[in-house]
Amino acid sequence: MVTMKDIAREAQVSQPAVSAVLNDRTNCRVSPQTRERILRIARERDYQPNLAARLLRGKKSGIIAVFTGRTGSALQNEALKLIFAELQEHGLNCFTVPASDNGELKKKYRHLLAHDIEGFISFFIDFDFDRTLFQLPQVHVGVNKNDLDIQEDTGSAAAFLCRHLLEHGRRRFVFLCDRVGGNIFKHAAVEKTLRDFPERTELRTLEFFRNGSIVEEIFSAAERGSDAFFCANDHIAARLCRLLRSRNIRVPGDVAVTGFDGMAFAEYVTPSLTTMRIDPGEIARAAVELLVKRMKDPALPASVKIPCRFHCGESCGCRVPPQETFFFDKMLSVIS
Repeated sequence: MVTMKDIAREAQVSQPAVSAVLNDRTNCRVSPQTRERILRIARERDYQPNLAARLLRGKKSGIIAVFTGRTGSALQNEALKLIFAELQEHGLNCFTVPASDNGELKKKYRHLLAHDIEGFISFFIDFDFDRTLFQLPQVHVGVNKNDLDIQEDTGSAAAFLCRHLLEHGRRRFVFLCDRVGGNIFKHAAVEKTLRDFPERTELRTLEFFRNGSIVEEIFSAAERGSDAFFCANDHIAARLCRLLRSRNIRVPGDVAVTGFDGMAFAEYVTPSLTTMRIDPGEIARAAVELLVKRMKDPALPASVKIPCRFHCGESCGCRVPPQETFFFDKMLSVIS
């Protein structure tokens, strides 16, 4: 097991200096370069603090719980992985605690209090829970709720993407999703953008959750003149393109298709998808930075919106230069 003494020897600094950096002490007087060297060595050597020793000395545990739902998208999984790395940068340990409802979440929270957790992050929890029951420093990350600390600015992004399709001359839209309730900000933004447009537009909403006739409804919409499908995520958009191709409905010739989230495969399907890219690294950094601040000042207010960035593909009708890279060079989950 790697100790602070081992790290101090390799970094050529004193053990107290290593302790100060790894415990994120405010009176630490090492230079930024030395601090980075200590943290890099700790990461490379997989340093794990001795929790029992810290508690015996009356120190804080340095443990953070990350509560999640039972399912997560590839984007969320990537952000979750980066949250772990960010917490480690701050000398904090963490573990994931999945929960499927409010009762299970409260039960697990009470159990964790006996293990001296210092704070927690709720990460894309897909059910409502009473935040006032949890007294520890906390940060709530997600989408489609108004009381979150960190959330993607999906409303502004959806409005931008809708305007882009309007600029291509598209007027008869289909909003395609699993459930509108899980995409309420996107749907509301598309609805408002079309309503405010000076020319006549149409919006039809199709939900495929427990809808056995969704394929027929999609074909019916396309055959009756719908010329733009706004998909709630890239997976839906990619499947839609394949489905339309089976009926000889051309994308983007007959209908434009857009996705959302900026998954890496969006560049490599045919046609490549126009989408809005969300940076999981920005989500992770914002969540951990706010949590660390709230561990010092639990009452610190904050509401951070993570911007989404436009990524142009061919599925909207734009001409895009061919990619010179190959997917398997990096195997990324999301577009970088």
